[in-house]
Amino acid sequence: MEQLTINGQPIGYETSGKGKPVLFLHGFCEDRRIWTEFLEPMEEEEYHFIIADLPGFGDSPLVEPASIDKMADILLQFMSALGHEEFLLVGHSMGGYISLAMVEKAAARIEALVLFHSHPFSDSEEKKDSRNKGIEFIQRNGHELYVKQLLNKLFYPLYISSHRYIMDRLIYHASNYSPEGIINALEAMRDRPDRSEILRNIGCPVQFIIGAEEKIIPEDLSMEQTHLPAIGSIDLIARSNHMAMFEAAKECRRILKRFFAFAEDQKA
Repeated sequence: MEQLTINGQPIGYETSGKGKPVLFLHGFCEDRRIWTEFLEPMEEEEYHFIIADLPGFGDSPLVEPASIDKMADILLQFMSALGHEEFLLVGHSMGGYISLAMVEKAAARIEALVLFHSHPFSDSEEKKDSRNKGIEFIQRNGHELYVKQLLNKLFYPLYISSHRYIMDRLIYHASNYSPEGIINALEAMRDRPDRSEILRNIGCPVQFIIGAEEKIIPEDLSMEQTHLPAIGSIDLIARSNHMAMFEAAKECRRILKRFFAFAEDQKA
């Protein structure tokens, strides 16, 4: 693990491979390690993979409150500090919200975007209320029980039954995050604006990876977004809820390799 400090915010990260830079952003109550095993079979490809911990998670301790916009600013500066002015971007769930904010701020720098179980729409009032209840739960009961309940909802049940060790590992990692970091992320997601127009006007190709058994994102939102970009590719993953990088790793690697090659052709 390496670490860079951007405007006072430490960012833990790892890199592998050589070639075109690709930044992978994890989702809520996760860290960069969700990508480690997923990317290992792809390391011989012509890409330089960067996996980073978002503020409040993994090895990026939260220094001060950070909105989705502020996290986007930090990650753009982080990539500049690594010497990458243009790059491909993959965002899972909350990482997708941050990715869209990065596109809004620096569209010319993003050569291709993958929304991995994510979407551009703001929270509904019902979802905002759910996040507020999550904050209250953590404040009353601590975050360990909260993350255990949350992470169990992210996977397709049949996958959990045969991969319990993966769930236990994710819960262990999440239990070591600070409650302040988790609460900050809940507030950041709750308060983020709608970015559907960003996706509608995006100039680069967009890949959507959607779980056929998705329970976290309403089906209508998952499908509505796919009509927005001018150049888009859609893959619906069977027997996947919200964590296809685990539930269907081989298929997702195939999708990414195909999409990265397509994005390179588009640029040429």
